[in-house]
Amino acid sequence: MVRAGSHLRTWFFGELSSFVPSWFGAMFLGVPAAKRLTFAPGADVVTGVTGGLVAPAELLGPLPPDLTARHRETVDVELPAAFFLTRRIEAPEAGAGAFLKVAELDLIRRTPFQLSGVYWSLTPPTRENGRVAAMQWIAKRSDINTLRQRLQSAGLSLRRILVEGHPEAGVIADLSSSRTGSGQRLRRLNGSLTVAALALAGAAWLAPAWTAKSELERVANELTALRAEAVGLRAEVDQLRALDTKRGEFLDSVVFHPRLVEVLHDLSAALPDTTWLSELIFRPDGVTLTGETTGTATALVISLSKTNTIMNPRLTGVVSRTAQGAEHFELTFDVGAAP
Repeated sequence: MVRAGSHLRTWFFGELSSFVPSWFGAMFLGVPAAKRLTFAPGADVVTGVTGGLVAPAELLGPLPPDLTARHRETVDVELPAAFFLTRRIEAPEAGAGAFLKVAELDLIRRTPFQLSGVYWSLTPPTRENGRVAAMQWIAKRSDINTLRQRLQSAGLSLRRILVEGHPEAGVIADLSSSRTGSGQRLRRLNGSLTVAALALAGAAWLAPAWTAKSELERVANELTALRAEAVGLRAEVDQLRALDTKRGEFLDSVVFHPRLVEVLHDLSAALPDTTWLSELIFRPDGVTLTGETTGTATALVISLSKTNTIMNPRLTGVVSRTAQGAEHFELTFDVGAAP
């Protein structure tokens, strides 16, 4: 039984074929290229004209002429409108989505034909006053088969049936599948080749991405390893810096800081016999002396400034006179680096 879906496919591929070159369909889809065949009264033979072929109109009558077979050609036949039964199909606008099914049921109920005995097609539906309407074109399968046999005797192979002067009717019957035995194999072969080509193109397109992903993972792993190594080296550097700081401090204390015994030696040599000390405070950066001198505190400062390790001697306290006539002083000086 012919289903509405098959008519929808026929209409769709009929419309699509008008946009696809015939050579493309013949080469890649296994669809044979065809010429347009029309009928003209008074013609004796099938002749070629601009845009197709012309055959005698008597081929459609009860007594067809005996035509000489031409070289084999495939044709799309444009039959006169009188060859078809036309009907107007209407339905509520709510049923527009199932309009093909409505037309199919109406054909069964309102005509003596069965779906298996006819070819039919619908014009594009139109909407008016809340209803959907279209023209249904019907051809008997027996008439089409008879015409097909007559054309074959003239060397013409029937591909599709159309309505002359009514392109809106679309393709009434498409017989391509019944006459292209190798078409299915060609379509499968071309489909397989297309899929293979797309797969290769996709692989070629994605190959750089896959390579980049692998390289990114490798670089990420190397970066992680280098970061871990850097953390370890940073800790080692910090340890070495701390050790170097301690070593520097030790060298400073040994080399650059003054030694008490040397300061005492220079101080004993620099102090006159008329001076005695009551207190000595030693610091790494200087020494503070407290004592008495029978001379003057100023003369004592001048005397101490002549040594190498005693630097910048200065009075830091009040100079006072004792009961014995000596001067009581507080003196501070800096110490230089040890020799």
